[in-house]
Amino acid sequence: MHDKIEYIVDEHGKTSGVVLPLSLWEELKSTKAIPRRRKMTRKKLLGYVGTLKLRKDPLKFQREIRREW
Repeated sequence: MHDKIEYIVDEHGKTSGVVLPLSLWEELKSTKAIPRRRKMTRKKLLGYVGTLKLRKDPLKFQREIRREW
């Protein structure tokens, strides 16, 4: 069992954070419970080619949303 875990709540009573004992944090990191960022390579990106279906021309969309600024 780990030491006391403290929850941080906002003014509405909603949990907004947590304070963990260092021993628990180290254990979580060592078990890879926290995902590590993987380097994205060109080869990996090619696996996503064609998965995005656009309904509108991207440049036209970009111009439209920039007018909102």
